[in-house]
Amino acid sequence: MFLRGKVLTALLLISIIALFPFLAHSEGGRWKLIGRSKTDTCWYIDTESLSFSSKNIASVWVRSIPEKQDTRYGEEDESTWDIMKDLQARYFGAYRYTEGLWELDCTRGMFRILYFVAYGEDGEIINSLLDTDAGWAFIVPGSVGETIQATLCK
Repeated sequence: MFLRGKVLTALLLISIIALFPFLAHSEGGRWKLIGRSKTDTCWYIDTESLSFSSKNIASVWVRSIPEKQDTRYGEEDESTWDIMKDLQARYFGAYRYTEGLWELDCTRGMFRILYFVAYGEDGEIINSLLDTDAGWAFIVPGSVGETIQATLCK
């Protein structure tokens, strides 16, 4: 079980890092669109869940919704979107979107994901992971983590 949790955490980190730079946008309501990745995944933050447990630690729910479009680059046989979706489906099932409870250390430029949920096409939870001992990871430049940090850590 310990290894599975670490594999899931590693997959989440790889997914976030692999989502190349994207443009920032916003929309009204509870969920604010903060960007779209090169693989056409939309990333949102829940503005109503945002809190600071200390001056420098922000907590927020983050939602990612993959939108399938042609993401094939060059002569690749498989698109980046297909590869990421297949890899994540091995661990989370055939999901429609995910939500995660993120903590960001605004001072150190680090983040961690404490809780992760994958939802099916019907909106029902198909998998979840609680990792209260999640380790901190550095926020990669140009990643969704950096955009979330820039939004929250002003």
